[in-house]
Amino acid sequence: MPLRPSPQGLQWQRRSSRQEWLQFFLYLFVVMLVVLAWQVMTKDTLWVFVSDAPRQAADIGGRMWPPRWAILERLWAPLIETIHIATLGTLLALVVAIPLAFLAATNTNCCLALDQLPDLGALARDHCWPRHARWNSCDCAAFSRVHRKAAL
Repeated sequence: MPLRPSPQGLQWQRRSSRQEWLQFFLYLFVVMLVVLAWQVMTKDTLWVFVSDAPRQAADIGGRMWPPRWAILERLWAPLIETIHIATLGTLLALVVAIPLAFLAATNTNCCLALDQLPDLGALARDHCWPRHARWNSCDCAAFSRVHRKAAL
């Protein structure tokens, strides 16, 4: 915390002058963003619908409570169908994702053709991992490069 000269002597100041200006401009920027967002939001808003929203919410809530248990028998078939669709979608995603993950992993992939592709994850990996924790290269990929050069 910086010291500020005053008639009573030196006094502690919470922020430096530069920090106060930065905070002021940050607050000004936030206020400008809120005003801009409000202008964009209200440009196409139909206020008739906004004023009618509490009545519509009360109507929906009144129709939801108390629940009508008689329609539960009609809901079982669509509910089971929804669960089946979600399960099949998850299985399809697994069938695609697991082989793709192994192909993308440098420590499990020795394919020479895939070795020629650019390392798209290098930027994220270099940014996230400290230099001492990073692998220099995959043993398998390095092995294939050495043998490929030896074969040529």
